[in-house]
Amino acid sequence: MPSNLALLKEAEFKNLKVRPVIGRSQSVAWAVRKNSPELISQLNTWIEEKQNGALFDRLYKKYFIDRRSYLERVTSEYLTSTTGKLCEYDELFKRNAAELNWDWRLMAAQAFQESRFKRDARSWAGAQGLMQMMPATGRQYGVKNPLDPEDNVQGAVRFLKWLNQYWLERIPDERERLKFILASYNAGAGHVDDAQRLTVKYGGNPQSWEDVSYWLLQKSTQQYSSDPVVRFGFCRGIEPVNYVDFILKRFDHYKQFVAGYRSVPPAVAGGFRRGYDPPETLGGTDCMIMIRH
Repeated sequence: MPSNLALLKEAEFKNLKVRPVIGRSQSVAWAVRKNSPELISQLNTWIEEKQNGALFDRLYKKYFIDRRSYLERVTSEYLTSTTGKLCEYDELFKRNAAELNWDWRLMAAQAFQESRFKRDARSWAGAQGLMQMMPATGRQYGVKNPLDPEDNVQGAVRFLKWLNQYWLERIPDERERLKFILASYNAGAGHVDDAQRLTVKYGGNPQSWEDVSYWLLQKSTQQYSSDPVVRFGFCRGIEPVNYVDFILKRFDHYKQFVAGYRSVPPAVAGGFRRGYDPPETLGGTDCMIMIRH
C-alpha cells in the first residue's frame, strides 16, 4: 500500500512492521463521474492553486502525518460514517426531539452548532451547556442545572416549543418557520420581528426567510438599526443568518450517514411520515479517473 497510509496503519496495528519502501512514487488519482466536467475543473484548479500552500500542508499533516489524531479518529465510537453515532448524547436527542416533532439529527445539528457537544461549554456572553442556554432564559424554562445535559436539553426544548407557537400563525409554511425558530433561538425573536417589519416596509415577503434574513443582515448598519420600525436596535445579523444555514446544512450531512426516525416538518425531512429513515446514499457508479502529477 502507499507508504504514508502504511505508516498510519502501523500506528493503529501494533503488530505491523512497515518496510521497506519499494518502487517509485505514484500520482494521486481522483475518480469523477463522466458527466461532471465542472467538478473536474474545480478539482484540478484547487490542486494547482493549493498544492504548494499552507492549507495543503496542514491537511496533509492532519491526515497523513499526525498519527495520534489518526488513531483517535479510527478508534472513536463516534466515527460517524462507520458507527452511525454522532456523540454520547444521541439517545438524549432522540428522547427529546419527539416533543418538537423534530428529527433527532436536527436537534443534534443544533447542539453541535451551540457547543460542539460539550456539556460544560460556556460562551463569552454567559450561555451554558449543551444547548447554550442563557441563565435568564434557562431559569424561565425551568433549567436548574445548565451543565446537566438532560436538564439543559429539556429547557431548550421548552424554549423551542414556545418559539414554534410564537411563529405558528405568522409563518404557516413549516420549512420557513423552522428557519425563523432557529434564528430566534440564536438572536432573540425581537430582532427577527424587526427584520420582518423592515421586510414589509421595503416591499419584501415577511414570510420568506430569504427576504427576512436580508433585512436581519441590514440591522447591523446604523441606517437600518435606527429605522423607525426597528424596536430592538442593533443586531449582528450575520450570526443568526449563518446559524440557520450551518445547522440545516449539517442536518443534511448527518442524514447521509446516520439513521433516524422521521418526525420532522415535511419540507425539512423530505416528506412527513413516521418510521425508519435509512441513511441516504450518494450517487452513481459511472466514473472516469483523472490523474494529476
